[in-house]
This record gives sequence, C-alpha cells and structure tokens, in this order.
Amino acid sequence: MAAQSPLYNPALALEFFRATGTVELKPASKPIFSEGEKAGGLFSKGARMYLLLEGEIGLMINRRFFWRGQAG
Repeated sequence: MAAQSPLYNPALALEFFRATGTVELKPASKPIFSEGEKAGGLFSKGARMYLLLEGEIGLMINRRFFWRGQAG
C-alpha cells in the first residue's frame, strides 16, 4: 500500500463527497474517462472528481500503464 499524505483525511473526504456528490457505480476493467476527453473547465458540467471507495484504479497514458491507486 502506498503511503498517504499526513494532510489527507479519508473520513473528511468521504463526508465531502457524500454531501456534494453523486454515487456512480463503474464496472471493473472499464474506463472512467479517456485520454483527450474534454471536461470544459473545473466548474463545468463535464468536470468531475472521484473518490474510489473500494478496489484499485489504474492510470494509462498513451496505452502504457503509469500508476495504480487504491480505495480511499
């Protein structure tokens, strides 16, 4: 497991997302978003933040595996 920043508070993050977000269930092995996809800006309808509640997530750039993260 990767080290977390001492500034990160998982309980506070979960409280924030529950108060302001919408739960989305994503199937395993399917992309959440794709490289080059336009969001339109931080406060636009297309801009999103995600909190991974369980499992792992990977980041690929130019079809190459770059990073792996875990829930929290």
